[in-house]
Amino acid sequence: MSDAAGPSSGRDLHSVSYDLALPCPRRRGRYVPVISIGVQLGQGSVRLFEALLDSGAEMCLFHGGIARDLGIDPAAGALWTLPISGVGGATGATAYGHRVTLYVGDAVSFRSFDADVGFTDPTVTFPVNVLGWTGFLDRVRVGIDGAALPPLVYLGFTL
Repeated sequence: MSDAAGPSSGRDLHSVSYDLALPCPRRRGRYVPVISIGVQLGQGSVRLFEALLDSGAEMCLFHGGIARDLGIDPAAGALWTLPISGVGGATGATAYGHRVTLYVGDAVSFRSFDADVGFTDPTVTFPVNVLGWTGFLDRVRVGIDGAALPPLVYLGFTL
């Protein structure tokens, strides 16, 4: 029996390249795959914040306070709206979709790209900003070296 991703699959898993290596910060005594990210709406200013890489998230979802800092009401002019749910089921909150520019990396090396992301209502308690499949993980190669101290998140760009 052969492993689906092993030598007989025809894919060389050791030939993947990455553009950035970012250390995972400690949160509540453990390392988590959180990275710094910037978001910009149109030609406005860039708002910097942290977001969790979440391969189980369907989309990128950010707290509505970030949208407010960018000068927009998340519900006004939304491209789409979706109910927010998670592993615990429906939350009763709504995501308001907007096209933004995301900035990923550090001051020396970064990439930017346009993405459709969701913002919550600014009054909703939202514990963590999330980088999910639509808008981020569908555009960036991600690797995590959990054996390194601190663990490293590797990002590769095909943009």
